[in-house]
Amino acid sequence: MLDDETQIVGIFGNPVRPTPMPRAFNALFMRRRLNFVSVAFQPEGADVAVAACRALGMAGAAVTLPFKEAIVQCLDGVDAAARSIGAVNTIALRSGRLVGHNTDWLGFLHAVGPKTLESAVCVILGAGGAARAAAYAALAVNAQVHILNRSVERAKLLCRELKSQSPYASLEDLRRIEYDVLVNATSVGLYDAEAMIIPRSSLRPGTTVVEFVFEPIRTKLHRMATAAGCSVIDGLSILAEQAAAQIRIWTDCEVNACELEKNLRSNIGAPNE
Repeated sequence: MLDDETQIVGIFGNPVRPTPMPRAFNALFMRRRLNFVSVAFQPEGADVAVAACRALGMAGAAVTLPFKEAIVQCLDGVDAAARSIGAVNTIALRSGRLVGHNTDWLGFLHAVGPKTLESAVCVILGAGGAARAAAYAALAVNAQVHILNRSVERAKLLCRELKSQSPYASLEDLRRIEYDVLVNATSVGLYDAEAMIIPRSSLRPGTTVVEFVFEPIRTKLHRMATAAGCSVIDGLSILAEQAAAQIRIWTDCEVNACELEKNLRSNIGAPNE
């Protein structure tokens, strides 16, 4: 039951299509008897999102595309990881200040597993907020990271901002790289089951393919990688891990990502859809 002590946590994105996150968050809040409610918003800009946080007295918010990078400059502060990554996906109210965090890197690290990444050759496709988080996590466990992006300048900028000597190149250069882990950290495939960021010929049997896109669960990349003999980690696994970390930040309540993942899969659809 909502009352005058219920705390609001927003979800900011544009566009905010029908998202399973409020339902997943709210189901968990109810199970744990936490007096919080999650609501999705579609602000016009990062500054408007932060103004809404202040005006509504929110306890915090989840931040998604396209605000993760722009919102950094609108907050009262950011933690060390978010500052290094240059992107925020979580806002929390702390002593009257809105502080930015990044749980995407934790979600990626926990979903993929440090042992899979450690000393591996990890190719990351993209140079936005998700790519930043994946690169940060991979570098933290000594993976050999390659950043590939349509705009090579953006890939170069990401390496510079992460203070990394990692190689960067265009997407077409993937065919020349012997990788162990391939990460789609772009939005290609989101809400489009037939879109694919790379040609099927670039997939290599025995490697690990990580898909940040979570809707649909089985993207074309997911399906093609499975058929090619790759081990595939879907975006819902990453989403659940990072969301569990968000709830811990907002509520100080320990949450198992499996709780969220089960609810998310039932809301989005079965894994084979």
